[in-house]
Amino acid sequence: MNTLRRGAAALFQVFNMSGCNWRIFRKAACMLAVVVSAAFASAQVNSTGTISGRITDAQGGVLSGATVSIVERSTNVETKLTSNSSGFYSAGFLKPGTYSIKISADGFESALSSGLTLQVGQVLNQDFSLKVGQVTETVNVSTGAPLLNTESGELGNVISHEPVVQLPLNGRNFSQLALLVPGVNSGSVGGVRSTGGGNETQRAGTSITANGARGSFNLYMINGIQNVDQSVGTAKVFPNLEDIQEFKVQIGNSDAQFAAGGAVVNVITRSGSNGFHGSAFEFFRNSALDARGYFDAAKPIFQQNQFGGSLGGPIKRDKLFFFADYQGLITHTAPTAITSVPTAAMRAGNFQGFANIYDPNTYNATTKTRTQFASNQIPTSRFDPIAVNLLQTIPLPNLPGNANNFRFNNLQVNVQHQYDVRIDYVLSAKDSLFAQYTNGRADVSFPSTPVKIGNTWNPLAFAGANRNNHAPSQQATLQETHVFSSSLVNELAVGYTRFVLLVSPLDRGYNTSLALGLQGANTASNTDGSGLASLSITGFSGYSASFQPEIVPQNTIQFSDNLMLNYGAHAMRFGFSGVHNNFGFNQLQAPSGALTFSGTYSNNTITDPVTGKTSTVGGSGFADFLLGVPVSASKSTLPQGMPYISYTDFGAYAQDTWRLTPKLTAVLGMRYDLFTSPVDRKNRMSNFVPDGGAISQVAGGTGKIVTADQDGYSRAIIQTRKLNFTPRISLAYKIGNKTVVRSAFGAYFFNEQGTGSSARLFLNYPFAQTFSTNCSSTTPCLSTSAGIPLSPSASNVPVVVYYPLRNPSPYVNQWNLTIEHQVTDSLVVRGSYVGSKGTHLGIALNENVPIPGPGNVQANSPYPAYSTIQSWENRGVSSYNALQLSAEQRAWHGLQYLAAYTWSRSLDQGSGGNSSSSESRINIQNPRNLSADYGLSDFDHRQRFTFSPVYQLPFGRGRQYGGSVNGLLDGVIGGWDLTGIVTLQSGAPFSVSMSSNASLNTGTFLRPDRVCNGNKSGDQRTLIAYYDTSCFVNPPQYTFGNTRRNILIGPSYQTIDAGLHKDFRIRESLGMQFRAEFFNLFNTANFGMPGNSIGSASAGKISSLATGATARQMQFAMRFHW
Repeated sequence: MNTLRRGAAALFQVFNMSGCNWRIFRKAACMLAVVVSAAFASAQVNSTGTISGRITDAQGGVLSGATVSIVERSTNVETKLTSNSSGFYSAGFLKPGTYSIKISADGFESALSSGLTLQVGQVLNQDFSLKVGQVTETVNVSTGAPLLNTESGELGNVISHEPVVQLPLNGRNFSQLALLVPGVNSGSVGGVRSTGGGNETQRAGTSITANGARGSFNLYMINGIQNVDQSVGTAKVFPNLEDIQEFKVQIGNSDAQFAAGGAVVNVITRSGSNGFHGSAFEFFRNSALDARGYFDAAKPIFQQNQFGGSLGGPIKRDKLFFFADYQGLITHTAPTAITSVPTAAMRAGNFQGFANIYDPNTYNATTKTRTQFASNQIPTSRFDPIAVNLLQTIPLPNLPGNANNFRFNNLQVNVQHQYDVRIDYVLSAKDSLFAQYTNGRADVSFPSTPVKIGNTWNPLAFAGANRNNHAPSQQATLQETHVFSSSLVNELAVGYTRFVLLVSPLDRGYNTSLALGLQGANTASNTDGSGLASLSITGFSGYSASFQPEIVPQNTIQFSDNLMLNYGAHAMRFGFSGVHNNFGFNQLQAPSGALTFSGTYSNNTITDPVTGKTSTVGGSGFADFLLGVPVSASKSTLPQGMPYISYTDFGAYAQDTWRLTPKLTAVLGMRYDLFTSPVDRKNRMSNFVPDGGAISQVAGGTGKIVTADQDGYSRAIIQTRKLNFTPRISLAYKIGNKTVVRSAFGAYFFNEQGTGSSARLFLNYPFAQTFSTNCSSTTPCLSTSAGIPLSPSASNVPVVVYYPLRNPSPYVNQWNLTIEHQVTDSLVVRGSYVGSKGTHLGIALNENVPIPGPGNVQANSPYPAYSTIQSWENRGVSSYNALQLSAEQRAWHGLQYLAAYTWSRSLDQGSGGNSSSSESRINIQNPRNLSADYGLSDFDHRQRFTFSPVYQLPFGRGRQYGGSVNGLLDGVIGGWDLTGIVTLQSGAPFSVSMSSNASLNTGTFLRPDRVCNGNKSGDQRTLIAYYDTSCFVNPPQYTFGNTRRNILIGPSYQTIDAGLHKDFRIRESLGMQFRAEFFNLFNTANFGMPGNSIGSASAGKISSLATGATARQMQFAMRFHW
């Protein structure tokens, strides 16, 4: 114990060395004294449970001084205590497992309750009534494991080890099971946490949102140690399934020990026991066993081998135990992708049958019109020579039509290895500890997609999100529990987590743009930007190397301590923790440069003879590409190297669980959080400060760039908020022995910092430089032949970041009312109303969107000296209301299941700061009218139902029928299990925008005007016309569209995954399980979102399956267990 406390002191030295502002901390500590007296306790760690109860005699009188013996059955570890003067006992910081409780008191018969399952975070209440008699006589109390939560108003479910290893999981990713809990869904469609595409490959399937909170508000933990990625808010380390004893998904977090107002996902790892237990397994998948996908011309290549094993047991019985596991994964996959590329005719300049193309050189400033090319053919003599070179990177179509005409299947190889080791040691009756270490790596490569074939560029290397990915991770924790007395217990924990993300385009180092003649993209001073420039071509797939490479090493060091004090009818907990994060961040918007071709210069302006309103017609992004007239260009560099950032989150709480009466329990808590602002080790941080302190609403404003630790600004520049106190209250009232009514309220502050790599003060001018040029919609100011401008000028101005100096802390208020009823000894049903309201939520804005109008775009900007002003402002709001129903069947005649239904509505102005296709970095059309973007959340799935059964068929030895059959017959009929996961979900909302923003003349995205609803009934929806595109028209010139955000609803999602298992008993302690698993059993085509670019050929058309959706896939496995 003393050693650990000395180690904690050393960790605080680390905090001090990393730039922690101790003056702020000392002031915060004074405020904490109101909440926490002399005791330290954890604001994060919660890897254990509590067993408590009340001991009375037969007449209901309290029995004080009764001896309580609590024994964990697998290790025989005993916890002894006595009941207090009110007859209460409470044993905290017990590891999850199966327990027995024996109560002894002079003059009374002893009572024994066995087979009690304690889950993570649970307060298991077990009352005893003793009869007068001899203490040597023991009465067995057959109460079974309690199902009702009679202690608090929290919401959530525990997923135990059996469904973790038994349910069919595609990829064996534990986080998929979190989606079985009511109130939880998979987050924003296309989000980085759900797709696993591009840079975020290893995060695939980890996306969840709970009770209307953003995915970045979740808290992931392993054994109570924080496991959150600082960049996008997902998990850093993914535990192997064999290593998981159970995990809890807590979504109504009235407990004051947690800061998170989203989901708390707490994984508890397995420990050894007095017996040797282990496993060895291999899961095998091959495309030969799969169905063909809806958009597949043929079955794409898919082969996966997942293998490993585990072993646990005693080093010294009843004292010292170990558990270790390993898992490997090797996947070869070539998923089908369909995109839009220019046809051969278009590449030759012929746009007949596609769109009318107008000559940029014929613009008439008086009539504001252009002349159409003869026969709609651009002469080859007008082709830009560099554009002709760049055509080598754009593939030719292999499907008919002008849209969704290119299908490809690039082979992707994913290799992962990870091992875990855990040691548990019972030092004495009063001291125990455990240590765990995890080490893993994950690599993605494209070995069959060379950048060049001979001396020819391979266009497949530039199709889709082809990125090499290397992501090593490791985590270590040491935790110790000390029992001071029957009423006072302490838990101390330290932890360290490291995660590194290294992502790069396939052509990194090729200087592709320079080789093709494009100047300004690959520069000697920026070796990170050595690939092809991003080419955005409206209506076509183009190519994106934005935000590549990505180099993000992350380190988290944490210390925490828990103290539990029992006094009378009160079970009090106090907590304190420090979580110190430091990370490097190299991810720029356009390290290899970027060009945008929007069709602005090949369209024409027409005037409605009746209304006099003007709008644009015709034009093509690819026509502008051939003519070499981009509408914008940008280039990013890091002239002073990668920033290294550090910040520390401190938290403290005090909480009292008060059993007011045998039927009524109240939980009263108060929490304090101090989020220190990030600082760079070399003060490479800056902020845009508008003159006058407020953002200008008209063109011509001025401001300045301020730098860290200069001119009176602190190292962090922005203010650290110090008054983040939040109350937590819950009540639980028992109605008889089978029903409980619970209610809770909680407020939660968050430390949501920015949007991935955007809107970060440590990636701001002049330390991170992105210069951008935006041309007017009338006259080109850029040329592909001239290249990307590198020198600052009146038109080539820097992108800057703006944080309000006094950004308030985001917070959410959350409440619920729950009725829970135990139907049988093994079945409990719950119904809840859940509501929440978010305030001061972070919103990503471009505060420099020009005022729509004629003339020079830059001159029309609120701040003409700058390009985009990436702003992160805590101005957003959200609202969530839901009915949540669930039925949980514990093991009964071989059957167990969890059924969950949610009917909800979630509204906000932006569903997350993290970068993705749906969680846009700049998601507000007009920053001067924020309310126009208030609408359905990206993750709003109105209805969702899940059902996850595990059923042991009742035949064979040890089961209901055929229990005495011979071994041969048992081998045929015995040991069969059925498992499954049913998911039914309504569609998510999506927004539409115009394919061309020329009529706005701002260089930013434009939403259309909405003239009718646009949503079609289910029987009218088709893959080529999912919604009515005619309901959306180009707004009048120089006008923002009136279409609100997320007004259309996408396709629903239905799938059934199933498993058939056969267990062979080789000998008493050794078994072999054969598994056949079917993902998307009935081969349901779950379609993705339709094209949302109004005016493009793909508008309203669906060309892909939904994120994560597949055709039917089969998996076979063999698993030995002993």
